[in-house]
Amino acid sequence: MRMARLALGSVALFVSSVALAQTPPAAGDYYPMKPGAKWVYKVGETTITVKVAGADGDGTKLVTEVNGKEVASEVLQAKADGLYRTKINTAAITPPVQILKFTGGKVVKGDKWAVSSTVQNSPIKGEFMIKDDAEKLKVQGVDYTAVCVEGAEFDIAGTKTSVKQWFVPGKGVVKLMFNIQGSESVLELKESTDGK
Repeated sequence: MRMARLALGSVALFVSSVALAQTPPAAGDYYPMKPGAKWVYKVGETTITVKVAGADGDGTKLVTEVNGKEVASEVLQAKADGLYRTKINTAAITPPVQILKFTGGKVVKGDKWAVSSTVQNSPIKGEFMIKDDAEKLKVQGVDYTAVCVEGAEFDIAGTKTSVKQWFVPGKGVVKLMFNIQGSESVLELKESTDGK
């Protein structure tokens, strides 16, 4: 009888560990925003630092610094159906812009969603698509498997814009490409610090 209980307990432990191993990452895992988290990006010869600066009911505030000087901020919020940008600097985005979508608790390649929001009475319109849910890429000499989200044709306050982001669970955005009126910039993660 003792052996049967031991065997049954072992099977239950194995099944639960397999189930846990197959649990997809939550929205917050794609941009881990714990206090103290920091990401350092290279843009050509410039270094840009993004840091978690606190949280409130609207989400987690991230500040962007260039040469140690704060130049912008945003607020992100993780929900069951994805990751949302709720503010740019101090201006609310209405409704918040979903930047990563979950369907049935996971990222699904090919998913598309429309964006129709405003910030300070300026429209933000376009469509995001999950181009790949397991894209292999090398960033600053490091290999990653990432979720690639693309917004190919956005209109932000009358300006033609495109954006492409690569999210890695447990790491955040490892690469960001954007094109504004034909001028392209690429940010690549150089280093990051996990929050606590």
